[in-house]
Amino acid sequence: MALGVKENLHINITVLPKKLPRVFNDSLNLIKYILEIFIGIVLLYFGIGLTQNAGRSKLPATGMSNAVNYIIVPIASVFIILYAAYFLYVAIADLRRVAKAKKSDMTGGASHV
Repeated sequence: MALGVKENLHINITVLPKKLPRVFNDSLNLIKYILEIFIGIVLLYFGIGLTQNAGRSKLPATGMSNAVNYIIVPIASVFIILYAAYFLYVAIADLRRVAKAKKSDMTGGASHV
């Protein structure tokens, strides 16, 4: 799951953004990253509960806690949150860079002293 977020494989539609202005495409990307963070938080919350609940029982063959089967859910959700937050940060930085370049182009590249 986290690798799909890292590699930008999830929630990706390419036909619509190619036909729309860049500002709309950038807005969709921001919404996508915010939703990924939200989903990661939900997975973390419920994954912790699932792991705690499963920890109350033992695996019959090994006697180990059943939580070992579910511990990956909260671990993966932490990576989902981190990757999505990183991409959100990069997208916001890119938007600021583009806005600064547009502002510079509108003023003719001259700096005000």
